[in-house]
Amino acid sequence: RDDRGGVELRFSARDRTLIGDYYHQAAKLKRTPPGLAKREQLPPGLVRGGRLPSGLQGRGLPSDLESRLTALPAPYVRLIIGRDVVLMKRDTRVVLDVLYGVVVE
Repeated sequence: RDDRGGVELRFSARDRTLIGDYYHQAAKLKRTPPGLAKREQLPPGLVRGGRLPSGLQGRGLPSDLESRLTALPAPYVRLIIGRDVVLMKRDTRVVLDVLYGVVVE
């Protein structure tokens, strides 16, 4: 953001579809009964504009999925936190967008 305007970074419709399809396909391969899916309680604040708590760590998306998604500018990352995929600025840990409940493990 500067005095001429700003840019809002979010998951694109294409990236949402690719991520959703990737984990939907993974779920079909694993054939885990829906009642046995692992559910994690995430701390409040995992919302757009909030900060990811410092003690909460995520992991990167699988490389074969990440390579198909829109490239992000250097300070931004996509992380898996529980069953959610988070788009955030690495150094400030500000959450820019969240795809809730898409990850199946």
